[in-house]
Amino acid sequence: MSQVQLTIDDTPVVVQLGKTILKAAQSVDVYIPSLCAHPNLPPIENIKGSQFIFRGNERIESDDSEATWDGCGICAVEVNGELIRACITEVANGMTVITGSEKVLTYRREKLLNILERHPHACLTCAQAEGCSGTQCSENVPEEERCCELLGSCELQRISQFVGVPEILPIYRSGGLPLFTNEPFFNFNFELCIGCLRCVRGCQDLRGVETLSFVLKDGRPHVGTSEGPTRSECHCRFCGACVEICPTGALMDKVRAVGKERHKILVPCRNACPAGIDIPLYVRYIAKGETAKAIGIIREKLPFVFSVSCVCFHPCEEECRRAEINSPVSICRLKRFAAEDDTFEWRKRQKKMPATGKKVAVIGSGPAGLTAAYYLAKKGHKVTVFETLTEPGGMLRVGIPEYRLPPEFLRRDIEEIKSVGVSIKCNSLVNKSDLEKFVS
Repeated sequence: MSQVQLTIDDTPVVVQLGKTILKAAQSVDVYIPSLCAHPNLPPIENIKGSQFIFRGNERIESDDSEATWDGCGICAVEVNGELIRACITEVANGMTVITGSEKVLTYRREKLLNILERHPHACLTCAQAEGCSGTQCSENVPEEERCCELLGSCELQRISQFVGVPEILPIYRSGGLPLFTNEPFFNFNFELCIGCLRCVRGCQDLRGVETLSFVLKDGRPHVGTSEGPTRSECHCRFCGACVEICPTGALMDKVRAVGKERHKILVPCRNACPAGIDIPLYVRYIAKGETAKAIGIIREKLPFVFSVSCVCFHPCEEECRRAEINSPVSICRLKRFAAEDDTFEWRKRQKKMPATGKKVAVIGSGPAGLTAAYYLAKKGHKVTVFETLTEPGGMLRVGIPEYRLPPEFLRRDIEEIKSVGVSIKCNSLVNKSDLEKFVS
C-alpha cells in the first residue's frame, strides 16, 4: 500500500494512505484529544439518530429523525488555515497539520464548554481535587452535583485538563436526570452522559445489537434504550462493551473492579477454570460458527479437548455471571460441540519451536504428564513419556467409566499429543536406577 508524507507540529510523519490524521498523530506520539473517537470504533461522521428512545418509562421523541450528528469536535486541528476533524480526515501528501494553535485551542474550549455546562465539573475547578476523598467537600458542593467514582481516572477530566477549562464555565446544576440501578451488571447515570455516542456505536458496530440508540433534541444527542424502558426488552447481551468505552461515569459496573482484581471479578468463568482457558473468547467464536478458532483457543491451554468436554465438572458455570439474568452459559457442552464439529483448521496456524536438542523424560501418561509432554514438545524439546500400564491415559483410562469417557475420545486426544512429536513407551516401569540413568 502506498505511503503518504506529511508534517504534524513540525514532525515529519510517514503513514499508509487512508489513515486519518488522528491515527497518524498517534503513530508519532502526538496527542490529539477526542471524546467521540475510540480505537475500537470506526470514525463518526454524520450519524443519524432514531425517531425516539426510552429513558425508563419516559419516551423521548427526536426533533428531526433525519438530522445527523457529526461528533464532539474536540479533535479539531488546523490545516491550511482551516479547522478540520482529525478523527475522520484522511492524510494527504504534503499536508501540514497544526494541533496547538490558538485558533485550535479556542475552538476546542468552545466545544468543551458545550459539554461541561451540563455535566458535573466541580472536580475541574477545585484546587483540592487531586487529594479529594470524595466524601467531604471543602467547596460545599451539593452531593448530587459532585464528581463521580471516576475522579482521578475520568477521561473527560483528563481531556479538560489538557484542553483547558473554559473561564466562563457556568455553575453546574443537576438536571434531575434518572439513574438506573435495577438491571444486572451495570448502572446507567444519565446525569453524567455527555452524548459522545461511544456506547451507541459500540453496541451497534462492535456487538451488532441495537439496544442503545439516540435522538437529537436542541441539537444535542440524547442517549437511551431503543425499543423499551429496559435493556432486557431491547435484546441487550449485557456484554459490558458500552461500559468499557464510556469516557465518563455514566455507565459503570455495579462492582467496580480495578487493577489485578478487575479480570477476576468481571470474567469469573476464566478465573474459575483450572486450566485458565479464555472461555469468553472461545464461546464467542462458537457463536460466530468458527469452531476451529474456538478449538484453537482451548488448545492453547489444554490438549485434552475431547476428554475434558466429557468429564469436566465445569466450575466455570458455577461462577458464570449470566446466571444473574437467567441461567449460566453451558460452557462445557459448548466445548463438546466444538470438539465434535472440529474442522482442524487450527492446525494450519499451530506453531512448534525449532528443535532445541534437549531431551525430556516424563514419568506417567496421565493427564498431567501428557499435558506437560505436549507443551514441552511444542517448545522444541524431544519428549519421551514412560507408562507402566499397557495403554496411555492414566486415570482418564482406568479411573473413569467408558460411558462417561468413550475410549475413542481419549484415543483422539492422545493421537493429537503424539502428533507434535511426543513418544510414549508403555509397559515401562521406571525405578530408582532408571532415574539415575536419566539424570546422567
